[in-house]
Amino acid sequence: MTEKEILDVKGKLRSADDGGLRNLFFKKNGLPKQILLTNRQILEKLGVLKYDPNTFESEAMVEMLRKSLTYIRKNAKNAGLAWIDIEIGQGDHRPVARHGFSNDIEQIMSNANKYDNIAENHKVKAKQTRKIAKIQEKLLAS
Repeated sequence: MTEKEILDVKGKLRSADDGGLRNLFFKKNGLPKQILLTNRQILEKLGVLKYDPNTFESEAMVEMLRKSLTYIRKNAKNAGLAWIDIEIGQGDHRPVARHGFSNDIEQIMSNANKYDNIAENHKVKAKQTRKIAKIQEKLLAS
């Protein structure tokens, strides 16, 4: 990719202002669009894959995209909007993460339950680690 193409990609992946990424998820009046997209779909819709990036450039684009999505996610959370990051696809298909706004209450609750389970698992690991630390402390004290 040329330097001009790289600057174009950076501009399209901006999220702080009127960049292409922000326009993909929000209407002109600032309300969210009901849309869930994969990273690849986002890059395709923004037209950044037309530059035929090599592997290194593709990885850099995905990393820029992740940072921008994090910014949008934080803003949506602060505004009380229903931003969701969810994995869709089960059975024979590998789950694919999708990002965006959704008004599907079941999907939102399912996602919340998933994070509750993750938090519970981390809590169990923290208790185990704390127990190991106390045992180790006693062994080192003697």
